[in-house]
Amino acid sequence: NLQGMKSESTSNYITYHHNWYDHSDSRHPRIRTCTVHIYNNYFDGNAKYGVGMTMGGSAFVENNYFRSTATMKPMLTSMQGTDAKGAGTFSGEAGGIIKSYGNKFDGNVSYITQKDNATSFDAYEASSRNEQVPSSYKALSGGTTYNNFDTDSSLMYSYNVESPDVAKQNVTTYAGRVQGGDFKWTFDNSTEDSNYSVIKELKTKLTNYKGTVLEVLGLGVESTTPVTPTVDTSVTDVISLIDNLPSTITLSHQSKVEAAEAAYNKLSSSDQSKVTNYTKLVNARAQLNELLNQQPEDPVTPVDPTPSTDGLVVTDFSSWIISGTTTSVTSGLAAKVYKDNTIVATSDVTVSSISEIVANLNVESKGDVTITVSTSSNKSNWTDCATLTASSNNKNVDVKSSCNVSGPVYVRITITCSKGSSNAKSVTINSLDIH
Repeated sequence: NLQGMKSESTSNYITYHHNWYDHSDSRHPRIRTCTVHIYNNYFDGNAKYGVGMTMGGSAFVENNYFRSTATMKPMLTSMQGTDAKGAGTFSGEAGGIIKSYGNKFDGNVSYITQKDNATSFDAYEASSRNEQVPSSYKALSGGTTYNNFDTDSSLMYSYNVESPDVAKQNVTTYAGRVQGGDFKWTFDNSTEDSNYSVIKELKTKLTNYKGTVLEVLGLGVESTTPVTPTVDTSVTDVISLIDNLPSTITLSHQSKVEAAEAAYNKLSSSDQSKVTNYTKLVNARAQLNELLNQQPEDPVTPVDPTPSTDGLVVTDFSSWIISGTTTSVTSGLAAKVYKDNTIVATSDVTVSSISEIVANLNVESKGDVTITVSTSSNKSNWTDCATLTASSNNKNVDVKSSCNVSGPVYVRITITCSKGSSNAKSVTINSLDIH
């Protein structure tokens, strides 16, 4: 259940209830930006996590039953709480807020509430269903707050909520097809509670399954025999793809492993049995899964910028990405920073290399001015390369610093005007020469 995309900015509302999440490892749901109500679900043998929250979303997780496992994390908020205890098991995106009430955990789980840590928590544990989350509780990364949609009568609907135990009983009785349908499978909790990989036996049974449905809503089904797709990949081709896989798999081999799996999956069941080196493919997938599980679920995608110029002279920051407080950025003026404030400006183009940085300033202050220049190839991981300082009350003064950086790189400028006295005023950056 992936709810919300990185590009979304509008408010979407969705509810998940009475679902049996039976040994699926994660995303029940995984939320970006959206507002979600999650109640009366049964979380059963989920190896990675239950509910995942990122990018300013709000979720009310109510009266769910979580069957605890050795690796179970019932609720994760990106970059804080349980997620921040490791190397980032969930996501590198900004967080959101989860409100939790009435949920049942039938054993030990990794679960941190605001009562344990007021700033870095998995979820805000409410003492009553109608308790509102105070705005003082914010996502550690991103700073967003909970929107309290669940106590807003103009947004919420009428619903009957069951206790977690009753919800579990009803879900395991009625979820899916009537009486469980004609396809049966029982998971081995001792091995599958912590397993992320494809279960070969289950896959084979699903592949060979032939339905027995005769009618759907009174409409006859023409045939209960599945249509066999045309196979255009020979057994020898699949064997060759698998043979070409190295014995030690790295993340760079992911596309080759997936190509071999796709070719194998196109074969009929009888042809699959003729693939004599299938065990090697299974081992390759196991190695790849182990590597992928060590990575954040949504790693930052590096940008491959194209150099715009050998140098960069800035007299106008208006096209740059500006953040900070009490700033003035106008045409013909690089930037103006008032006393006791800082702005951060990030370039929208790249520089091929940097050897020196020169800033021309007007300092109208009895305090100090500091300009820190940082570079990055992807606008995510920044490295300081130079620091420029200026004395008080200088007009049209040049300050410079050497900097040895090979590009192409983006440039970020952090400008601070510190408070030197009660009549401190501002610093104006007339121009910035990066070459």
